Amino acid sequence: MGMMEPEGMPPADKWRLSAACRGVGTEAFFPGRGDQTSAKTDYCDRCTVTVECLSLGLGENFGIWGGASELRRRTLRRTHRPEGES
Repeated sequence: MGMMEPEGMPPADKWRLSAACRGVGTEAFFPGRGDQTSAKTDYCDRCTVTVECLSLGLGENFGIWGGASELRRRTLRRTHRPEGES
């Protein structure tokens, strides 16, 4: 028997059910200034949905998303703009 899906979860968010960090408190992914992020990304290293998580996280300014820190996502946003966008 598979994991039960939370009632009312939008189909686009179903990937979250497969996240390695499912059930982990969000504080684990919002390190304080100067804190190491490597321990936080251990979940991401073994996760099967990092692409989906990073895709969502590109619109976020804080935290670890898809294994990427705030600085890494900022760099990705700056260097990987969709075609036609300047």
